[in-house]
Amino acid sequence: MSLFNGGTQFESTDITIPGNSALAMELRRVLAVDDRSRANGNHLGGFAEWDLDLPRLSSVVAIAKGWRRAGWTVNERCSQPGPLDDTASVASEDYWDGYKLHIPGAGDQALLMAPAPSLPGPGNGTVYPWITKGMWRISCKSTTKNGYAGQAFVATSPAGMIYHLDWVVVKMHPGVKGELNSGSVARQVVHFLVSRVEDRFGNWVDYAYSGDNLIGMTSSDGRQISLSWSGNKIMSASSSMGNLSYAYTGEKLASVTRPDASKWQYSSTGALAVYAPAWTPAYEDPTGCPDPIEESTGTYALTITAPSGATASYSFSAWQHHRSNIPEYACYINSPQYWFMKTPRFYWSLTLMSKSVSGPGMTLATWTYTYGQPDLLTPGANTKTNTVSGPDGTYSRYTYGTGYNLNEGQLLNVEKGYGPSQILSSQQSSYVSNVEAATQNFPPSVGEDPRMWSDLLASAWLRPLKQSVISQQGQSFTWKVASDCNGTSYCFDIFARPTKITSASTP
Repeated sequence: MSLFNGGTQFESTDITIPGNSALAMELRRVLAVDDRSRANGNHLGGFAEWDLDLPRLSSVVAIAKGWRRAGWTVNERCSQPGPLDDTASVASEDYWDGYKLHIPGAGDQALLMAPAPSLPGPGNGTVYPWITKGMWRISCKSTTKNGYAGQAFVATSPAGMIYHLDWVVVKMHPGVKGELNSGSVARQVVHFLVSRVEDRFGNWVDYAYSGDNLIGMTSSDGRQISLSWSGNKIMSASSSMGNLSYAYTGEKLASVTRPDASKWQYSSTGALAVYAPAWTPAYEDPTGCPDPIEESTGTYALTITAPSGATASYSFSAWQHHRSNIPEYACYINSPQYWFMKTPRFYWSLTLMSKSVSGPGMTLATWTYTYGQPDLLTPGANTKTNTVSGPDGTYSRYTYGTGYNLNEGQLLNVEKGYGPSQILSSQQSSYVSNVEAATQNFPPSVGEDPRMWSDLLASAWLRPLKQSVISQQGQSFTWKVASDCNGTSYCFDIFARPTKITSASTP
């Protein structure tokens, strides 16, 4: 769960088999609480509203153009980095949101082109046209494993793990209209799924598919997992750890029965959807890009019951999250007259509002969440404050940055106590600024984001933590990166890792 915006996903590892190497042999699933009011091709499915969680590289594409750069064919989709091609009536910046590498348990990373020359690569003679902010390198394969036309991808982790992303699955995605209603484009999401993972010592895990469905995994040390499907749902999984079975109520996962016959149970109400209001003309000066008058709506609630009988309940509502420091790139049209933002000033999402845990021998414990907004009327006000009220009167207050390509998402202050006026401790954090980044040992940007109007602080820029100060019971405890390296630089290495720190307390 993100305390920045209440975004939540539930992850479960149903099977994990230890082996003779560090390569994972796991069956994982994930439930992302997001908007599915229209067909959402970002989801692999497999467990109804829960998704089979697999390593993959994905992108939204225009069906008419496919996954290829302008001026090139699918045979160079990897080796010639760049944005996707425009359609006849819609620019790629209006239908496409970049290339995303997903690794289970590690989240998503945007692919960047033109890796910073100062960053050392694997040094094995392979060409790596792409990189991620997390220092993953991407190389190319000439073909896919299942006949999808064009090049495939190979991702190499900083630890030397190699992921062959060459089994392609395509999911339908909502179409969009271009700016100024210039036209529309039909879209789909193309997923390059993992077929093999290798380590530096020759160990491997292979993934086997039948069409779009994963049917099993095998490893060089003899581990294996087999899956049984009925239609678009996984019904059972078997391995040396035993058998699991999955039950569904309609298009919802209802229970998972473990080898010892104990169960995880799931129930939900509402919908995984954010419903936008019908568009209405602005009543005020449209050149100011005013927010819509009507609000989006949506509610969702999930209850999970563990085999022990403990029950956790989560409540979500559609919530508007504002951003600051947005440049007003805008377009104008007559009849009706309106402007719209190239870089959104806000977004709506299903946001966690409360959770509770109860069960045998337990006292009901409840947490409630509130989410602040930046002061958009005050120049330079690029922060917001969110709060968590927990059991026994506990209270936490979190201050985050909201400035686009400035400090958005950075955790600036954490205060804890028993209410707004009873704060017992605080922890203030500061990060390398955009100005300071130009004089460090590491490159300011890992690579170039191919998307226009992209959030570079999240996708490409290195802005590491430089100082943290904890204040508690009249004392201050300071952790900071030393600043006496190479004159104007903080003591970071080429990968933005601290090489020299100091710790002190006062008084």
